[in-house]
Order: sequence, then structure tokens, then C-alpha cells
Amino acid sequence: MTARWAVALLAAALVSPPAGTPVHGGDRSPLPVCRVSTGRPLVAVTFDDGPFPAATAAARRLLRRHDARATFFLVGGRAFRRPGVVAALRRDGMEVANHTWSHVVPAGLGPDRSAAEIRRTADAIAGAEALFRPPQGRIDLDGLRAAREAGLLTVVWSVAVERYTSGRPVDEAARELLARIGPGDIVLAHERAPGTLAAIERLLDGLASRGLRAVSVTELLDAGRPVRALPVDGPLTSGNARYVCPG
Repeated sequence: MTARWAVALLAAALVSPPAGTPVHGGDRSPLPVCRVSTGRPLVAVTFDDGPFPAATAAARRLLRRHDARATFFLVGGRAFRRPGVVAALRRDGMEVANHTWSHVVPAGLGPDRSAAEIRRTADAIAGAEALFRPPQGRIDLDGLRAAREAGLLTVVWSVAVERYTSGRPVDEAARELLARIGPGDIVLAHERAPGTLAAIERLLDGLASRGLRAVSVTELLDAGRPVRALPVDGPLTSGNARYVCPG
């Protein structure tokens, strides 16, 4: 057994899911989901850090033009101040989910503050999907426990748009993104990042040409078996956990 898998098994033993916690594909692992193993032509598109009045509206219009759905992981403090932006996302069939209250990384915060960041956001976004994404994709054992206790599934990603778009022509970035993405991937994007929405538009065109459809995280989870990310910074108790998506 490799050290990485040993850490994963230790985490599973340390974090027991409470009754009523959502289970997808029969998998009760506490580790974050990073993609989904599925035979269906589906890709989940996600946006982090909003809502923003202009940028989130632009993302919503883009998705609507392409008859696409996405999951928006919202910062609770921003969502509380901009309920109209959140309501517009819901009207267009987009999924909204938890991204902490103040966009703080839930690694090394301790159990009380980790729980407060998640719980306060859940209260601010009534009816949000039972999904949680930690900023920067970093979350330690306390954060995983807090998400579980709140009844939320922790979700990271397998492909990050800005890894390709930063400092590069949009068409080139979109081509490389399209070559990288396949069924079951969870795509991370930030609607305010330069070049991201232009790349997403080209990406959606390319996905459609390959017979792939952009959906919410929940729809993707319902279509297959979740694949869990593995920690790369040592034990989850270290307070500084990052993850890699296997495969």
C-alpha cells in the first residue's frame, strides 16, 4: 500500500458521516469528489467566488445561450449582500452551493471556525445544493468533518480553466482545454478572471461538437460513481491539505 492510499484510508476512518448525509453511488468516503466515473456524455462546469453583479450575469447569459447548466459555488457574505444575483441564477436553472462565508481556506482554522464558515453560508443561501467547495481546493480534517456534519458533500475539480487561459490566447487555451476534458470531468472556472468566459464559450461549442453536455455537479453525480481526490501534503491532520485527482 502506498503512503498516499494509507492517508486516504486513515481519513476515512477518522471522519464518519452522520445520518442523513447525502450519498452518491453508494460511496461514503469523506474525501473530496474531483470527478465522476460515468459512461454518459456529461461534464460539470463550475464557477467559484461569486456572486458578482456583472460577471455572474455574463456567465449566466452565456450558459443560457448554450442551453448549458452549471454549479456556482458562492461566497456566503457576497450572496447575502446580492440576493437578486442568486435568485437570477436559480431562475435560469443554475445550481448554487457553499464556498465558505468569507472565502477563507478551511485548513488550519480549527473545528469551530470551519463549522461557522460553512454553517453561516448555508443559512445565507437557503435551499442551496448539499455541496461544499473549499477555496483553493484545500481542506483539512476539521473542514471535512464540518462539511460532513452540515450534511454537505465536498467537491473539488479535475480540470482548472485558468491553468490554461493565464497569459495565453483564448483560442489556444480553449483547444487545449477541450483536448483535456472528457466525460465525468468537473471543470473549475472563475467568472471574473480575464479570458475565462471567452474560453468557456469556445469550450461549450467544442463540447457540443463532441456530443458532450455541460451540466450541474448534482446531475453529474447522479450519472455515475464519484472519484475521490487524494491528499498530497501528508496526513489530513496537518492543517494544510491539498489534493490531486487520480487518473
